[in-house]
Amino acid sequence: MFNSTPSREHDAEARRERLLKAAAAVFAKDGFEKASLRAICLKAKANVAAVKYYFGSKEGLYREVFLSSCQDSMKEDAPVTLADGASPEDTLRRWIHHLLDHVLLKRAKNPVKSQIMAHEMREPTPCLNEFIKLIVRPFHEEPRFPVK
Repeated sequence: MFNSTPSREHDAEARRERLLKAAAAVFAKDGFEKASLRAICLKAKANVAAVKYYFGSKEGLYREVFLSSCQDSMKEDAPVTLADGASPEDTLRRWIHHLLDHVLLKRAKNPVKSQIMAHEMREPTPCLNEFIKLIVRPFHEEPRFPVK
């Protein structure tokens, strides 16, 4: 029988991880706008106050889920960068191919990231700008060489 009451555990890190895992599943299924904190907290067996405590808000929770899933996949499979000698146009083309490849073709490998990115492409949130600023841009910054 499903117990929807919050867990009384004392392991704060385990509670936080349960919230992240539950949120990833709910955000992947419903997208940011349609996802509810109630559904996330029921799935995580935590109360809504825990979201505020660990993440500040639904937006903070989503940001953590979205950016960490993107960072994890970038560690596994990074696209080409300007530093690789490609032109800006070719770099952008390869980057778009990389994103679409993850969203459309590699769903089985990382279904949560694929589904969340698909939601972001349809209904962008402020996290998409952070994704570009924190994850994409550093990959494309030209290397700085010391002046001799």
